Amino acid sequence: MTEYYEQIEQSDALILAVSADDLKGAETAAHQWGAPFPILYDSDTGVIREYGLLDGKVANASTFIIDKNGVIRWRYIGSSKTDRPSPETVLRKLQAVEG
Repeated sequence: MTEYYEQIEQSDALILAVSADDLKGAETAAHQWGAPFPILYDSDTGVIREYGLLDGKVANASTFIIDKNGVIRWRYIGSSKTDRPSPETVLRKLQAVEG
């Protein structure tokens, strides 16, 4: 998503990542990714459980498009921590929600 960050921002959208890692582990991952967007730390997994994404001790990768009213307009819930939609797919879905 990093390479599409500017296009997503131009669509008046935000990217927020949620990590179940502790702060140190998540900071390490953020530096490795070079993520230009905020990463929220949910080490107690409250938010992750609320969205039904916890698989044992690991959160399944997922992507949500939530509109300005807080309504989930599109979601992709992966079958593992590495199963994610392509950035192109997310951008296309975002544009469809806007359009």
